[in-house]
Amino acid sequence: PAGVRNCAAREVTLRNGTAVVIRSAVPDDAEALLELTRAVIDEGEFVVTTPQEFHLTVEDEREWIGTHSEHPGRLAIVLEAAGQVVGCLHFQNSHRHRLAHRGRLHMIIDKDWRNLGVGTLLLQEALAWARRNPGIEKVGLAVFSNNHRAIHLYEKCGFQVEGRRVREIQLDDGRYVDEVLMYCLVGSDDQPEAGAAG
Repeated sequence: PAGVRNCAAREVTLRNGTAVVIRSAVPDDAEALLELTRAVIDEGEFVVTTPQEFHLTVEDEREWIGTHSEHPGRLAIVLEAAGQVVGCLHFQNSHRHRLAHRGRLHMIIDKDWRNLGVGTLLLQEALAWARRNPGIEKVGLAVFSNNHRAIHLYEKCGFQVEGRRVREIQLDDGRYVDEVLMYCLVGSDDQPEAGAAG
């Protein structure tokens, strides 16, 4: 089925009073998105990819953005402050027919822009897009079990826990972390709406 492919740019105000723009990603965002991704990976705390494993080029990123903007079951949105991309969320559904109604989202936020409502804005925008998209019924994600701040944010936006992968991630120091699987149903009127954001 045809989908809703883009999110119109709109200006919003963060809780600290900063005006930002939330919009669909475009190929010209490739370099900024790569820099943001590298910075988050370099933090190393709640990501699976290590800095040594990250080899994407600007051209790779441009192509990736293009596939998301052209596919009805995919979404890539950014939050921009003073011309700087400070957050990104992307969603991709399955290419298999029986799984195409659901997909998984991933989100990254610049460390200097956390706890200001950026994550809430990105999630609300993604869930609104999914509810307008006739092909999407379930939005899922996976999060480190010790990332309590992220889990709280997801729950606030209407996600529920559906499972747990035990000892899924092994950290550099040998410790293990479980991976929590969460979901939000968006495809029918009788499902609960996402919770109000603060």
